Amino acid sequence: FMQVVKAAEPAVAVVLLSLFFKRKYTKFVWLTMLPIVLGVAVGSLTEVHFSGVSFACAMASNVASALRSVTSKDLQIETGLAGVNLYGAMSVVGAALLLPISLAMEGGKIGGAYVAAKTEMAANGVTLRTGFETPFLAYLIVGGLLFHLYNQTSYQALAELNPLDISVANAVKRVVIILASVAVFRNPITAVGGVSAAVAIFGTFLYSIAAAKQTRE
Repeated sequence: FMQVVKAAEPAVAVVLLSLFFKRKYTKFVWLTMLPIVLGVAVGSLTEVHFSGVSFACAMASNVASALRSVTSKDLQIETGLAGVNLYGAMSVVGAALLLPISLAMEGGKIGGAYVAAKTEMAANGVTLRTGFETPFLAYLIVGGLLFHLYNQTSYQALAELNPLDISVANAVKRVVIILASVAVFRNPITAVGGVSAAVAIFGTFLYSIAAAKQTRE
């Protein structure tokens, strides 16, 4: 569900850039918004476990990601930082800004949540390897490391590849995540939900082609 809603990121970016950054887009780019919006709308309405709060959070993430992309490009121009160096600098600043807020809002719940998570994992037999009891802390470390490597390689790719290649990779990534969630985690998905997800992701691919064509022109 999250990956379907996240497919709307290009549409959010186009709207924000048009309204607040005075960017101009061709009719072809605007037309590619139709399958994205349609796919996300139908996919959300047919989601088995739809949550309004989750949808709002995913859309807020789209807005933040779109703004991050814009500011990242501006930072590359103004500071000369790119790739891993840019990601490293943003990570340090982000941690300095968000860590105090996180501790103030949820610091008192960390101990209880940690104990509850360990209990739930033990009760459900959740392990990283079959037959081996994995501490909850190991999940935190591995999950954090993988997420860091994902973002680091993404910024590295930004410095090495052209935007179309990255967009294609993102579209493929969403397909793989959706298929893996169904095959491995047995997340329920309806036939209509699957088709709408495919339409939304295909729309993001069309947007990538349209945006690259506009840039060349």
